[in-house]
Amino acid sequence: MDWRTPTGFAIIIAILGTGILSFMLIVIWQVKKYVTTVQQETAKRHILEVQHQQQLAAATIESMEAERKRIAADIHDGLIGSLRFMMLNNDDPEFTASLQNTITTARNISHDLMPPLIDRLPLEELLTLFLAPLKQTHAVEVNITNDSTTIATNKKLHLYRIVQELVNNTIVHAQASSIGIHIRNSTKRFALIYTDNGCGLSDQGQEGLGMKNIAMRCTIIEAQHKFKSHSPHGLKMILTTTL
Repeated sequence: MDWRTPTGFAIIIAILGTGILSFMLIVIWQVKKYVTTVQQETAKRHILEVQHQQQLAAATIESMEAERKRIAADIHDGLIGSLRFMMLNNDDPEFTASLQNTITTARNISHDLMPPLIDRLPLEELLTLFLAPLKQTHAVEVNITNDSTTIATNKKLHLYRIVQELVNNTIVHAQASSIGIHIRNSTKRFALIYTDNGCGLSDQGQEGLGMKNIAMRCTIIEAQHKFKSHSPHGLKMILTTTL
């Protein structure tokens, strides 16, 4: 083939063009392969980081619950026992009444740190006991549809703590006068709707420690939750999880 002829020159140009195009396609394929590999590795690292953060959060909450349990036991078995011994050896009625008030306060603190019989009482009874003192100052509505018999103790404790955080937010920040808790507990699904008539939850409030604790506990029990405004005003949180 003579490259000096028009036909030969065209063939050589075509061969060179095909070679250059093939080279470019190989380069593009290699670049795409590299980018895909980098993206996959980045996604894997992100998943590992999220899992590590979840493990740290779970370990932190587990440690916190263990410390709560220890302090509650110390108050119940130590402090309250000592106060009762003082009552038995005291003849002053006023001092006895003061001791009784102190015992009641200490018992409430102990129960707040670790609800009694958490492994035996159903969630609705635990929440009823927790919310009972609020009925003097707030209109509390608790509506529970319970179609199953048990919730695992660990998951029940996290759900109880989530309600505690929500109630604390309502009392301390929301300036609300009513609280609504609606729970549906079936054999496979658990759903909780919490409402109040307070000032709602600002963007800053959603970044608070209490809301972060709720998010961490939801992650631990594999629950989905979302906050939104409750008409005409107030807070509404919807939580769902499998049992």
